[in-house]
Amino acid sequence: MSEEILRKTVVHEVIKRPYTTEAKKWPKHRRKLETVRERCEDLIELQWPMKEVGYSKLKMDMIIKLGLCDRTTLGAYLGRPKHTNIRRVNQEVRYMSSGAIVPKEHTFREKVAGKTGYLEVFCLATMFMKNGKAYFQIHYENSNRPYHYRESLEPHIHQE
Repeated sequence: MSEEILRKTVVHEVIKRPYTTEAKKWPKHRRKLETVRERCEDLIELQWPMKEVGYSKLKMDMIIKLGLCDRTTLGAYLGRPKHTNIRRVNQEVRYMSSGAIVPKEHTFREKVAGKTGYLEVFCLATMFMKNGKAYFQIHYENSNRPYHYRESLEPHIHQE
């Protein structure tokens, strides 16, 4: 009888760790984010030497040149600008007692909050609004790739 009881019970071991106030040590490179950062840098590299790029152009470059066409993936990489959805509903109200028909129009406004994408998280670009459209200001200096340094130095070398 006692053997059956021991087999069914679970033994919990107490693991003692010393208390420290030091920060936790995280791995320097996370594999999942390395792929994301590489794709972001590929997208930024395609835009060289432009400083400002439209949201729609970056979206098309991701679809055509990088092959990322999923709606959620595009939203994760590029983010979403804040905007207002406006929906209008036309309705005819018929009053039973008089038989009169009155047209009515209802307008519903919904404010959609902006969402930061991986380009902004990695500080490779900053989204801003210009004439009611979303644009990205690209920060080539935050990229880990040295391609922009070589090309930006070439005019200075030829002038000397």
